[in-house]
Amino acid sequence: MIRLYSTSAFYFALAYPGSNLLSIGQLFTVTLVHQGFHGGEEAAVSASLPLAKRSVLGGLLPESLLYVLKRSGPAAFAAAMVSDSDTPEIIWTHKMRAENLIRQVLQHLGDFPQKLSQYCHVLYDYAPMPPVKYPELRDEMWCHHYY
Repeated sequence: MIRLYSTSAFYFALAYPGSNLLSIGQLFTVTLVHQGFHGGEEAAVSASLPLAKRSVLGGLLPESLLYVLKRSGPAAFAAAMVSDSDTPEIIWTHKMRAENLIRQVLQHLGDFPQKLSQYCHVLYDYAPMPPVKYPELRDEMWCHHYY
């Protein structure tokens, strides 16, 4: 299961535009720091690294959402993903999800979703995704789990 990231499952889950994200939150909870991606297994389990560096979701979601997932669980994460929040703990809006996260993930996937719908056995050729840019967070400082 430590190579689940290489199947594009995380990208497809993050590109889902709907609001029923509890199952996705449950998947993310189980796999949050158990993926052997760029740093290998050692990086995933090293508590000395920030959560964003230990998780395959680190470059895709703001670290605040990763901590919601880790601390409060999948239901709170699912609720946060579809909410508009501007608190010291979370800065996240529907616009950030739709215009930044989903758009950039779909751009990264390219024509793979179409190929997959035509041929269900096509394999994803894993390529790490560049970090998602959130202009709303550009002037914010994240320190000790707070903005």
